[in-house]
Amino acid sequence: MMLHLFHRLFLHTLFFLHFCLFLLLRILLFLPCLLLKFYGLVKSYFMEDLDRITREVRTAAHEIIAAKKATYYGIGMAIVRVARAVLENENSVLTVSVRLRGEYGGKKDVFLGNPAIIGSEGAKRMLELKLTPSEQKYLENSYNILNDTYKSIL
Repeated sequence: MMLHLFHRLFLHTLFFLHFCLFLLLRILLFLPCLLLKFYGLVKSYFMEDLDRITREVRTAAHEIIAAKKATYYGIGMAIVRVARAVLENENSVLTVSVRLRGEYGGKKDVFLGNPAIIGSEGAKRMLELKLTPSEQKYLENSYNILNDTYKSIL
């Protein structure tokens, strides 16, 4: 039974890291595009770019494992970063696993990787992202999978 719970926790952690990487890449890759668009230097970006970025995010862990044979260095660095934010009361915005309490259309009681303000009390406030309809659909699917998994454990 304990091994089964550990396996579920491991799968949840992998999902969380995948979502964190997706959010980080989304921010890092789209911020310059949005700034350029805001200043009128670029008229628009294309769905092909979004699809390519989504593919790259989904295969990033596999590429890291193929190159380094492990991903635990990145996990360790992420843990250190969150611990520093808590211990030094940084009030930094970090992507962490937070409990939904009605965000994203009333979703509750599932932990999801999402940006939050992190300080000495932990996650002080979750920052709800504005999602496109397709992103909302992916979030709904992930939420349902996690919710069903949690219910099957309890």
